[in-house]
Amino acid sequence: QIDYDREMALIATITDEQGVLTSTQFMGSRCTPGAQNPLHVPEDFASIQAAVDAAHPGQTVLVAPGIYRESIRMRLGVCLVGSGARDTILDAGGEARTLVDLSGAPGAAVVGFTFRGTRQDRECSQPSDPFACSGNWYHAGIYLGGETWRDPTNHAPPLIANNAFHDNDVSAMLYWRG
Repeated sequence: QIDYDREMALIATITDEQGVLTSTQFMGSRCTPGAQNPLHVPEDFASIQAAVDAAHPGQTVLVAPGIYRESIRMRLGVCLVGSGARDTILDAGGEARTLVDLSGAPGAAVVGFTFRGTRQDRECSQPSDPFACSGNWYHAGIYLGGETWRDPTNHAPPLIANNAFHDNDVSAMLYWRG
């Protein structure tokens, strides 16, 4: 059951290719992109990761326009909101690394960024085929791995919305169980 004092409700709607509603899912989520008391990058924190680490579940991290060259590990229920995909860029600089890891961050959100420049490990014999790279295939703009979403009503999956992906070997790698 949802504890309405601690969590917000999120209604997810799923449409087919023609835009016809196929299902609706009610999910509990601690993250509300317009929440009060946001943390600001770079005004309050020098890095996005420092702001995410300081945020409490349900709190929003607002990121000013700019190019950011860091990898971020999200936390439970934290909303990461850029200033729009045209203006807020997470750039891997052609390195083999993930920009945002959503693993272990139920109810989190990543909104309003461009993800660019992620590459596969050059040790991989077939960098154009991420599934041929054994343990090195997980470098992506956004990564979410190994989660179980058996009860999305109380344990909401992360929200990824209004983002752009440019010049990545793998833009998003999402897999889960259940």
